[in-house]
Amino acid sequence: MNKTFNLTLEEYIRLRKKEALLYALEQRGLKQWEYYREAKAVVDDLIKREILMVDNEWKAYISTKIIKALFEIRYDGSAGYQIRYPDGYVSWCPEREFNRTYREINNKEKDLINE
Repeated sequence: MNKTFNLTLEEYIRLRKKEALLYALEQRGLKQWEYYREAKAVVDDLIKREILMVDNEWKAYISTKIIKALFEIRYDGSAGYQIRYPDGYVSWCPEREFNRTYREINNKEKDLINE
C-alpha cells in the first residue's frame, strides 16, 4: 500500500536533501555513519508521522478573520501595523500592504459580531 505524506515545504526540502545524502552515501559505499544515521532518522521520522506530500502547484485562497491592529512608526521610519491574530500570534505589516489587505470594521459589523 502506498502512503501519502503531508509535508510543509520546509520539511519536504529537508527530506529531499536527506534522501539525496542517503543515496549518495549508499552509492559510494561511504562509511560516514554519523551522517547516514542522522539522515535515516529524519526520513524515518517523517515516514512514521505519515505526513502528506506538498502540492506541486500554488492554489488561491481567501482568508477571513477578525484581527486587532495598532498603527506604529518604527525607529527606521517605516510605518505599519502590529497585528494580533485571534490565536494570539503577533506580526507586523507595512502600512501600504495593510491598507491593501485590511479594512476597519464598521459599527454595524461590530454589532453583528457582539450579538
